[in-house]
Amino acid sequence: EGWVYWAGSNTEAALTQETAPDSARHTAIPTLEVPDGPPGADGKTQWRTVIADLGWPAGSTTRGIPIPLAGLIRPDDPRVRISTNLLVAWDRALIGLDGGDDARSTTELPLVAADLHFRGVATAVRTGATDDGPELWDYATLTPSRALRWGQIPGLHTADGDVRDLLATPDDRVVTLDAGDEVTVMFDPRDLPAPAPGTVRDYLLRSWGWDKDSSFHTQAGQAVGPLPFQKMRQYPFGPEAASPGESGSRLTRPARPSLPDLRDAALGAGGR
Repeated sequence: EGWVYWAGSNTEAALTQETAPDSARHTAIPTLEVPDGPPGADGKTQWRTVIADLGWPAGSTTRGIPIPLAGLIRPDDPRVRISTNLLVAWDRALIGLDGGDDARSTTELPLVAADLHFRGVATAVRTGATDDGPELWDYATLTPSRALRWGQIPGLHTADGDVRDLLATPDDRVVTLDAGDEVTVMFDPRDLPAPAPGTVRDYLLRSWGWDKDSSFHTQAGQAVGPLPFQKMRQYPFGPEAASPGESGSRLTRPARPSLPDLRDAALGAGGR
C-alpha cells in the first residue's frame, strides 16, 4: 500500500537534462527481486528480478496493489526487494495466504447504467504534517473556477448522456473526460451468489483507460486527439495509424464554456 506523485512529461524532460549517469536519466519501473542463491564470500546478496514490471499504487491517494508471490519466494531465504528510481511512498506491506480455488470465486457484474455529465472539480486536500502526504479529495466541495489548476482541452469530446455502450467492454471506443466531467456507473449485484461460509465479499472496480498529460512537453498534449488505441506501437502516431475507434466515440461536444482555460488567461495577463 502506498501512493505516488504522478510523473509526467515535465519529469521526463527534466531527466533528459540530468548530468547523472545514463542509467539515472530514465524512469526505472519498480521491479520485484529475490535473493539469487546464498550470500557470496563478501557477505553480499546477489538479487534476481522475478517480476520486471511490478507497477505502483496508481494515484496520489493511498492505494493497495496485489502482487502474486506463489512460486517466487525462496524457502531458505524468503526476502523480497523492490527496486526503482521513482519516488514511491510505500506505507504498508502485508503477506497473505491464498486459500486456493475452493476459498475464492470471482463474478463480473453487468454494467447497467453509465452517464456522462458535468459536475465540477472536487477540492484537493493535502495531508501530512507539512502538507507533503497523499492527496485526498473532498467530493462534496467543488473548487471555484478561479482556483482551478486545469483548463479545458481544445477539441471535441464524447457527448453527454448514456455512454454505457462505450464502457461495456475494453475496445478502442472511449469516453473522453475533460476537467470537471463525471461518469456515474451502476452495476447490478442482485444475482450474486451468497459468499461461502467463513468468507467475505469485496468489490473491485476494474477500469481500462488512458491518460494524456496536457503539458507543453507532451506532443499533441494541447488537444483531445489523436486518440489512443490498443495496438498502437508509439505515440504520437501518423495519420495512417489513426484510432479505429475514434468514429465510434461520439466526439461531438466542444469544450465547456463554464470552465475558463487558465493557460490562455495567464498568457493574456502576461503570465508564463
